Amino acid sequence: MKASQPDIPIALLSADDELPESMLRSVEAFISKSESPASLLQIVEYLLDEHFLVAPLDDSKTREQQRRAA
Repeated sequence: MKASQPDIPIALLSADDELPESMLRSVEAFISKSESPASLLQIVEYLLDEHFLVAPLDDSKTREQQRRAA
């Protein structure tokens, strides 16, 4: 995924809390399956906000329209 679209944030969801550092370097966020749904949503929202803060906006779309499309 990173090779074809490096600007897309990736979150890794796993029950394994002992993942190799090399795997964690490839993602923007790690989410344990033991996290609450509220925590998961918070992390996803953060990643989307960060992505759209650095991604250039298309003149024909508002930030909210682009966010919904993602």
